[in-house]
Amino acid sequence: MISREEQKKAARERLQKNYDEKDSGNFSGQQILDFTKIGGYKKNLFFKTKEGNNTIDIIPYIVTSENHPQKLKKGIPDYILDLWVHRRVGPSEGQYICLQKTFGKACPICEEREESRKNPDVNEDEIKTMYPKRRCWYNVININLPEKEQKVQIFEESHFLFEKELLEEAGSSKNGFIPFFDIDEGKTIEFRAAEEKSKMGKFMKYKKISFVDRDAYTDEIYKDAYPLDSMYHIPTYEEVRNAFYGVTSDTESNKEEGGPELSAEEDKPVERKRRKVSEESKDSDETQSSVRSDSSEEKVGRRQRKQPEVKPEEKKSTVKCPEGLTFGKDNDEDPLCGNCPNDLWEKCADERELTYK
Repeated sequence: MISREEQKKAARERLQKNYDEKDSGNFSGQQILDFTKIGGYKKNLFFKTKEGNNTIDIIPYIVTSENHPQKLKKGIPDYILDLWVHRRVGPSEGQYICLQKTFGKACPICEEREESRKNPDVNEDEIKTMYPKRRCWYNVININLPEKEQKVQIFEESHFLFEKELLEEAGSSKNGFIPFFDIDEGKTIEFRAAEEKSKMGKFMKYKKISFVDRDAYTDEIYKDAYPLDSMYHIPTYEEVRNAFYGVTSDTESNKEEGGPELSAEEDKPVERKRRKVSEESKDSDETQSSVRSDSSEEKVGRRQRKQPEVKPEEKKSTVKCPEGLTFGKDNDEDPLCGNCPNDLWEKCADERELTYK
């Protein structure tokens, strides 16, 4: 018989656990990152973009795993975990790496999708849900917070919405690519975010990304960064298949892991671990700072944009866009373009070059 005191203690612990995990995404099934690698899910582990102005530093981590998705060698700094992901898989709505898009292996969900496309009776929206989405994870420090509250957090976002915009801005400098994540020559990143809606749900639209000079970090900052390449779960074919069809629990243990487990540590503010940048260095870096063109503000969500009329001399494509946009003409003009498989997206881009430019 459990005593009343034990019951009260268990209730307190349950409430505390639920409170700590209230912002974790609330998925009942498998997640991409294995939080046991860092001692379990922690309060305020994730950075949340706010509407309006945001300011962050992206902190690199040292590659420690043989399973880096882009095959970077151990000991090399990297700033991102870039994966293709199937989201809300099966009854438990777990998340699984797409084995085909990420590793070139057989993926049961992709196989089912291709078979479904041959069946005219299958709902098109159902087929769309089986396409993987490209997701990115970063280590970031929220510079908008008071310095004593600043610590490394994990930032997850769509590649199409954030990483693509970030890289375009970093590559727009006349002095070469801006190494925004380098601990010595890196930049603080400023951007604006606005919440928008599509039939897929709410999302953040990022615009006016710019780079600002900052002091350098020392090597000590690597110790505060989460080793993202060692934290993700590589599922087996059977595991994904069982989760997709709801045959067995999608949290079963037969897994390949990204790397060794890490000891648990309490959340603590990050010490600045910086040294001052020399005036000479700052002067040279100032020429690299750039601000995104306001033209990006003209792009709006699918439901808010009136489709432009096709000119008489323009040849209309016979290919149908799976998201209901104009194939070729609307290439990369809508967040829904991020759902498009690579081969179809490339054909759409070619169509835009040949017909609409």
